[in-house]
Amino acid sequence: NKHIEKAEKLLQKSKLDAALEEYLLAWQDEPNNDSLVYTVAELYQKLNKQVQSRECYVFLFDKAVEKSDGMKVLELLRKMQLVGMLEPARLITAAQLLEKTRPDLASEQYRRALEIVGEKNQEYTLQCLQGMARLQPGSLDVHRRLAAAAAKLGNSGVAIAAYRKLADLYMPIGKF
Repeated sequence: NKHIEKAEKLLQKSKLDAALEEYLLAWQDEPNNDSLVYTVAELYQKLNKQVQSRECYVFLFDKAVEKSDGMKVLELLRKMQLVGMLEPARLITAAQLLEKTRPDLASEQYRRALEIVGEKNQEYTLQCLQGMARLQPGSLDVHRRLAAAAAKLGNSGVAIAAYRKLADLYMPIGKF
């Protein structure tokens, strides 16, 4: 692609704005070239154009989710964090994708989403706690928080299941 060659020459001369324009033209010629999008995102970041950089990373994140590429999703989450606040929905999506292959990383994403959400969005809180409960079936704290969040939301099915799990966990230690 002639635009890529020209962009690379412009980069060598430290002409970032001109190189970005050439990469954008190359992207028009090759809309499915993810490495071009990544390069464009990096250039936007270097040029302090955080919104545009974030849009590129979000685009790549969504494609990685479609492909179920958990490690790429994590890489892109880190990049998105550098250019702005992470969205709890994206962290939850990443966690769900990683649950089977990397439960430790999935748990971390749920925890991060919970920190961002706080008490503001009970639906997200419930999703995070349900994921954490799947990953930490022996955690009294997680099941206690899940039961309370589900009861607060009026989701009696989840609340009852969480309270039952709590009872099962307390039974061996004799505390009620």
